[in-house]
Amino acid sequence: MNPAEKSFTVIACCDPAIDTQKITDAGMLEYITARDVSKLPIKYGHRATRFVLKQITQQDMLGFVMHGATNEEKHARAFRASVDSVQGAWINGRQESEPWCPTDRRSPMTAAECELFSLAEILDVGGVAWARSFLGQRIAARYALPPLLHGHMVALPYLSAEPSDAATNSSEASATQASTDHGAQAVGALSASPIAAPVTVENITPAA
Repeated sequence: MNPAEKSFTVIACCDPAIDTQKITDAGMLEYITARDVSKLPIKYGHRATRFVLKQITQQDMLGFVMHGATNEEKHARAFRASVDSVQGAWINGRQESEPWCPTDRRSPMTAAECELFSLAEILDVGGVAWARSFLGQRIAARYALPPLLHGHMVALPYLSAEPSDAATNSSEASATQASTDHGAQAVGALSASPIAAPVTVENITPAA
């Protein structure tokens, strides 16, 4: 099977089951960039919602996904066209024990089915689906954080990454301030193209 056609599992960056007390902001950045779910610590007793994605066909890309009027709408359509099943989906306030699947897995999920998921999940997971399908297997996809999720990610309490000495601490403090100033300008650039742009660390560096 072509590697690009294999299923790809994604946990949305905003999933409350992610234990941010056990991961640094740099570790979260690594996940955002590569989307390797094995790197995410999950809170004890919680279960993250896992979206199992299939490759979007060219027919669905050209006939459905790319008809979106904005980047966000394209990513939302990519979500609908790529989700094959959802493990641990929340339906009517209860987390399902069995995988949830669209009624017709051969076609994009309906608008009503899409309403079962939050907008943050749709745009984040949809952006991953877009990048995987748009770029193809010969180009290594690097995934970006949707601009609408930036404020949420900045506010999360990540595990502290202690510097090795006082000098490093002072240097990193200066770098963090510079990154924060630059971050406000960088965030807007993420939505300039529907193709996922490389993520920079200032996008998720927690506030002091």
